[in-house]
Amino acid sequence: MRKKKVIASCALASILTVGFPLSMPTVNAASSTITVSANQSINDAIESASDGATIIVKGTHREQISIERNNLTIIGDGATLDGSNFTNSQIKNDSTMVYVKGSNIQIQGLNITGLKYKGSPSDTTPIGIEVEAGSKNISIRNCNVHDMGVSYQKKSTKYNAHGILVSGSDKAPITNVNVSGCSLYNLSLGNSEALVVNGNVDGFEIANNNIYNCDNIGIDAIGYEQSGKESDRARNGKIHDNRVTKISSDPAVNLTYTCKCADGIYVDGGKDIDIYNNYVENCDIGIEISSEHKGKTTSGIKVYNNNLVNNNAYAGFCIGGASKSENGYAKNCSFTNNTVVNAEGNCVVVQYACDASNKIANNIFVAEKPARAYSEALGKYSQGNTVSGNKSNEQLPSGTGNEVIDVNGWSIDSSAKTVTIDTDASLRGVGSDKTVGGAANAGSNNGDESDDTDDVVSSEPTAKIECKSSYFKCTQTGDTTAKISYTKGAGEDWHHINVNFSNVDLSKYSKVYITVVPARNGMNFGITNQDEKNPIFYRNHWRSAGIFTSTNVQTVAVDLTEENVNGLYLYCDPTSNDTPSGEQTLMIKSIYFE
Repeated sequence: MRKKKVIASCALASILTVGFPLSMPTVNAASSTITVSANQSINDAIESASDGATIIVKGTHREQISIERNNLTIIGDGATLDGSNFTNSQIKNDSTMVYVKGSNIQIQGLNITGLKYKGSPSDTTPIGIEVEAGSKNISIRNCNVHDMGVSYQKKSTKYNAHGILVSGSDKAPITNVNVSGCSLYNLSLGNSEALVVNGNVDGFEIANNNIYNCDNIGIDAIGYEQSGKESDRARNGKIHDNRVTKISSDPAVNLTYTCKCADGIYVDGGKDIDIYNNYVENCDIGIEISSEHKGKTTSGIKVYNNNLVNNNAYAGFCIGGASKSENGYAKNCSFTNNTVVNAEGNCVVVQYACDASNKIANNIFVAEKPARAYSEALGKYSQGNTVSGNKSNEQLPSGTGNEVIDVNGWSIDSSAKTVTIDTDASLRGVGSDKTVGGAANAGSNNGDESDDTDDVVSSEPTAKIECKSSYFKCTQTGDTTAKISYTKGAGEDWHHINVNFSNVDLSKYSKVYITVVPARNGMNFGITNQDEKNPIFYRNHWRSAGIFTSTNVQTVAVDLTEENVNGLYLYCDPTSNDTPSGEQTLMIKSIYFE
């Protein structure tokens, strides 16, 4: 990784760029706020700002900025950083528009565009925003990075560019990075990625971003690419609620490639990452979990509740290296409760991922011919994974408990990120929660069997979680969603979270379904009616029936009787002797009735 060149006189550099002298930024000493207008130097403001200051940037700036300090916020107020007039020599000298190396830095609302290297292939890598090794507590929010990258001159593997790059090293990790609400589009990337966390990056969140019209990977979490050590892995991250569309390495456009094989979302060598609630459409591959490095493993990746639509060049979802002789493999990864629809290619391809710890379960696969629902590409090296409980319009070649369903058609609503499946089969408990259709679909609260239309989310009031327990930390995320967490203490016993049925007309329903995600295998889970003197257990609290055997999304059905008309109590683990030290969590994803 190259080090940023320190500019001795930022004002002089800006004069050379824009062609006329700059005025000084406006400083509000009382509030530690600096306002930088057009024709003023952002770098001068950064150098002069006090600790904890906020810099508000307005107007268009033909300036590359360097943040090599701590405790600073930069907010764009209609601000654009425009690199369209930079020469090749300028880009070779400094190929990044916004460079960050420090701690406690926030960047918001910048529009970054125009930086395009127009020379022959080289090691020059145009970058929109770069977070350098050793940084921590970095927030990049609501920024646009677009219409920049490389300018292809000929076939070559040396073209590289990034929209946003976060890259740690063995000696200098990056910790606690958030990239959210950003738009990255019209990027020419060569071999590289639009948004990437690479190497020793520990703790990151990539959420609510919109990435589209790029000629290589949308979002990537990389391991083993720099030193190959265990520390050289992006890890402990979340990639969720992103929209990734129109990502392709079409060789007619991207002259570094010979195939259409770009992922919307990719984990290559990373570990312990959750990927959920994303919508990925019209990419070469929707989501891929793999390792490009021989002998190296991608592990602990949980992919759930995503809609993957028409990622037709190869697969909606792919797991494992493409070659046993050249790549690594996937282990202890899961692909659960997703919906995959393809018109060509495959819904799912299993490559070098022959390990029973890998789980492909409770998904919906819809393959419109000539597409295939499921393919094991490398023979015995693709077999041995746990494949169960999936529903598909064609027979899956391996696994148990998979069901073939009749699918008459399907439709998508890209703006709502939903998939509607025309089927008479029940879709309860499978697919993402943005899949509708079928008998008693996952989003239905309807329950009116006289209505022969596809069930959709109704306006019927639903149960409400009440976070009132003093023994759990309960974070309310919605009326019917929450996160329960606790740290075990000596002598703790039978404490619960309330689920209130007071807003529900129970005469219409016979069952309530509670969908949860446990944080670990072996976690106990109990449900009773709201009566401490006469607790009726609907799932045994301490016995094997009450212990989660996986960390997949799971749904528990409870009969509605006169004993539980007021609601339920939910318990998890605090009286269990095998509870490990430290905080444990249980996510309540949804509560619905039938």
